[in-house]
Amino acid sequence: MKQIKTGSLLFSILCLTLLFSACLNLEESAMSMEAVDIKITSVSIDAITFDSVHMTAGVSVRNPLPIDVALLSFTNTIEAAGLTITSSGDLESTPLKSRSSTELQIPVTVSFDELDKESLESQELPYTLTLDIAFHSPLSGRPLNSTLSYSDTLPVPRLPRISVQEVVVSDFRLQTISFDIVLHIENPNLFPVHLEEAAFLFAVNEKPWLTSDLPEAVQIPAGGERSVAVPVQFNYLEAGMATVNLLVAEKKLDYTLEGSGKAGILWGQRLFGPFSFEYSSGDTATIIRPDSFGL
Repeated sequence: MKQIKTGSLLFSILCLTLLFSACLNLEESAMSMEAVDIKITSVSIDAITFDSVHMTAGVSVRNPLPIDVALLSFTNTIEAAGLTITSSGDLESTPLKSRSSTELQIPVTVSFDELDKESLESQELPYTLTLDIAFHSPLSGRPLNSTLSYSDTLPVPRLPRISVQEVVVSDFRLQTISFDIVLHIENPNLFPVHLEEAAFLFAVNEKPWLTSDLPEAVQIPAGGERSVAVPVQFNYLEAGMATVNLLVAEKKLDYTLEGSGKAGILWGQRLFGPFSFEYSSGDTATIIRPDSFGL
């Protein structure tokens, strides 16, 4: 009888030991949730405009634990040039089985609405992405978080710059004078820009001379420039002798150029846009005439 009681006691002690060990292991698993292997594998640009850059962060998550977890939400913070942009999203309790892996695609957008792009000297902007992902486990009464950091650079998109380079007089007849307004188009970006259209008002000495359009679409390479001639013919009786004398006798003219256009961004093999924009410029343009030109 004593042997039976002794055996029961030993069995009870063994059960309690196993139960305590199991609880301890579960507690250790719950406390090691931070050990879930998570890392940013890539950050790629999906779309780009003249006001913003839209990216996707590829995130690899591996669950080495013997229990399932749920991915709850994410918060990403971009810091660049003193600007901080924070956004968040719901992962809809995405299940992650024990000892399994998954890939997440986290959207990241950088808007330049609050950033003075013209004050930036470089064509690229260093940034730091901080990504926080919240998990949930049946063993934990609170969400657990993993925080990652990733640093790189992104392009600073700028509008093409349009100005007048030269006014080239080509022909003077009894009633008309012909000349070209040579538009100078500069692309200050690290990527090509496709200028689809550009309407403009050209004025000289605050007097409107011409309302016209870009004669054809122009593609400007990264960091490059293009010149486009817009042909003009004036009836000098209608234009007035002051205008004619300026074209045939002076070396320079003071102008202003105002207008609107549409431009697209070539990034990789994709064309984004076109995007509408307005522009204005003013400076001094050179008047060029053939050596044989004369009245």
